[in-house]
Amino acid sequence: MLALDDVWTRLPTAAGPLSAVRGVSLDLYSNETVGLVGESGSGKSMLGRTILNILPDGARVSGSIRYQGKDVRADPRAANGWRGVEIAMIFQNPMTSLNPVRTIGKQIIDPIRHHLGLAQREAADRAMDLLNQVGVSAARQRLGQYPHELSGGMRQRVAIAIALSCDPKVLIADEPTTALDVTVQKQVLDLMESLQERFRMAILLITHDLGVVAGRADRVAVMYAGEIVEMAQTADLFAQMQHPYTRALLDSVPRLDDPPHVRRPSLAGRPPNLALPLVGCPFQPRCANQQPDCAVEVPALVSVPECSRSFSCHHPVGVHGTVVGGEGRAGHAAAE
Repeated sequence: MLALDDVWTRLPTAAGPLSAVRGVSLDLYSNETVGLVGESGSGKSMLGRTILNILPDGARVSGSIRYQGKDVRADPRAANGWRGVEIAMIFQNPMTSLNPVRTIGKQIIDPIRHHLGLAQREAADRAMDLLNQVGVSAARQRLGQYPHELSGGMRQRVAIAIALSCDPKVLIADEPTTALDVTVQKQVLDLMESLQERFRMAILLITHDLGVVAGRADRVAVMYAGEIVEMAQTADLFAQMQHPYTRALLDSVPRLDDPPHVRRPSLAGRPPNLALPLVGCPFQPRCANQQPDCAVEVPALVSVPECSRSFSCHHPVGVHGTVVGGEGRAGHAAAE
């Protein structure tokens, strides 16, 4: 459905071009969910915006983005024809994605009428049905309200309804359940799954919640400093992580069997400044497994075909943090 090949996104800043997305290659198949995880600032949301071509002025994109074999960047004027109906996005912050001076009803009904060609009454009925499906009470009344009249959780549900309104073939869900309680979170994820099964929709699920990824994603891609540092089938990734950053993400998640008042491990330091040239491995300053070659040599993204896994690390680790393989690039050969 969607094929990304060596995609770069560079944003203009006072300090020079900032490479928010760095050489990302990713395939997304029909009826598949790929979880995209990583800490804030790793480039997850910017990758979603790059796919939809909704970037700040002056942004430069290179590489290939193809939807069903067609280059989505070939004709920018044609984007309004497929954006929303072929590829849709649930944005992370409904306060900025919803129009504050238009009613909820207009914001849901207008795309339905434009893309699906339904009459006003049919579109309104579909809008109310969508609001009911995502857990919005008194749907008819909500259609006449404005975003500021709804709670944060309600606004998020409206944003989800808008994204799902035209039955897209590819859904980019950027933290779709952040502001929702656990019960509504399950309802929304179940709704996305049912629509996926019905329309064989491909979903790129951007989230910080590794629990959601473990239970909902077929594959997981881990982003750090604008690039994918590890990708594998979900079960394989959680069974044995190869990149130290992936291991650190999982270690930071609270566990039910933790003793009371015990702090979870956290990563020291900060991600690199992507406006500056990177030397060596971007994760090296924060990595517990770093070796001298990590500071000078950029690790390549190495594929392991027999287990459908790829990772970029000179010194990959096992599930318990033990070094796998040999030193440097020899370790990659041993892992393969």
